[in-house]
Amino acid sequence: MKFVTLFTAMSGLALATASPYGRGLLVDLDGGDSFSVSRGGRMEQGTIMDRLRKEDRFRQFVKVLEKETGLRDDLDRRDTKVTLFAPTNEAMDRFEEEIRMAEREGDRPTMKEILSYHIVRDEEMKCKDMRPGMTLKTELRPNHLDRHHQRIRVVGFGGTPILNMRAGVQDCDMRAENGMIHGISNVLIPPRDLYHQIYRIPTELSTWHMALERTDMRKELERGSAWTVFAPSNEAWQRLGHQNLVHLFSCEKGMKQLKKIVEYHMAEDFAYADRIIKEDRLRMKTRHNQELEVETCRRSGGCREGRRHDLDEHRRENPNKYMFVINRGEARVEFQDIPSENGVMHLINEVLIPEDVELPSERRM
Repeated sequence: MKFVTLFTAMSGLALATASPYGRGLLVDLDGGDSFSVSRGGRMEQGTIMDRLRKEDRFRQFVKVLEKETGLRDDLDRRDTKVTLFAPTNEAMDRFEEEIRMAEREGDRPTMKEILSYHIVRDEEMKCKDMRPGMTLKTELRPNHLDRHHQRIRVVGFGGTPILNMRAGVQDCDMRAENGMIHGISNVLIPPRDLYHQIYRIPTELSTWHMALERTDMRKELERGSAWTVFAPSNEAWQRLGHQNLVHLFSCEKGMKQLKKIVEYHMAEDFAYADRIIKEDRLRMKTRHNQELEVETCRRSGGCREGRRHDLDEHRRENPNKYMFVINRGEARVEFQDIPSENGVMHLINEVLIPEDVELPSERRM
C-alpha cells in the first residue's frame, strides 16, 4: 500500500498529484533508513535571509518573503536555528498557476500560511537527517489543529528526500549562521481537511468515503479539530464479506451500526506516529465513547520482546523500525501519518468493530 496514490491528497491543490520529477511513481516510498544525498554543506557568513539574497535561483521566493516582515525578520535572527525549504524560481512560476486554480476552487491558503509551512523551527537539519517516513514540525500552527504544528511528511525516491510526495530536494545543506537551507522543486502547500484528503484517495478509501457520507459523519469530521482517523482501506472493507457489507450499507438497522463503526475509527486525541512510539501503548478515546489501543512493536522483535528506542543523533525515532498494532491484533497500521488541516490519518488493514455492534455474519473474506 506504500504507493504514490496515498499522496495524491497531501498537498491540497489539484496539481499535487504530479511527482516532483513529472512522472508517476510506484515505489516503496518509506524504504531505507536515510538518504545518501548531501550536496553543499559549505558555511557562509550571514543569516538565512542573507544567503537567500545572494542566490539568484531563489529570487522570486525572496521577493515574497520580504513582504512578510515577521517571518523575514525571524530568518534574519542569529540567536535561533531554523531549517528552511526554499522553492526555486521555476517552482514559484508553477506556483502562480496553482494559485489561480485554487482561487477558482475557493481554496486558497494565505501567503503567510504557505511560507510558514516551509520553516522548521529549532532544527538545523541536513538531508541525511531526513529519514523516509518521518514527519517535520513546521512553523504553521492552524486553528483546526488546536494550534499543533502542521507537519511535512518525508518520503524517498532514488536516495533523494521528497516532501509530501510533491517537492524534491534539489540542493541540500546550504548552511547559514542561523540554520540550513534546502532548495526544493515545488512550493509546499498546506494540506486540506481530512474529508478532502479521503476524497482524493479513491483507490484506497472510496468505501470509507461512502461510509462517511451514508452516516452523515462527514459534517462531524469537517467541524472537528485535531482528529486522529484510522481509515480502513477498501480491501479492509471487502474482508467483512458481502453479507455484512449489504447489511451495513443498505438497511436502516445496518446504517445505525455503520455509524457506530465510523465513530469508532475517529479518535478525539491527536497522535502522529512519533507520539505513539514515545508512549509504547496509547489508549485513545473515540467519537463512539469507546477506547481503542494502539501498541508500538519493533519490526525485528515483535510486541513482546521489550522495545529499545532507536534514536538518531538528534534524539528522533526512526518510524520505519516500528509497526503499530490496534486492539491487540484486530488491525494494523499499514501507512501512517498523512497530514491534514484538521488532524492526521493512518490507513489500516481491517475494519474495527466496537463491542456494541454485532454483524449478521461471522464469516469474513
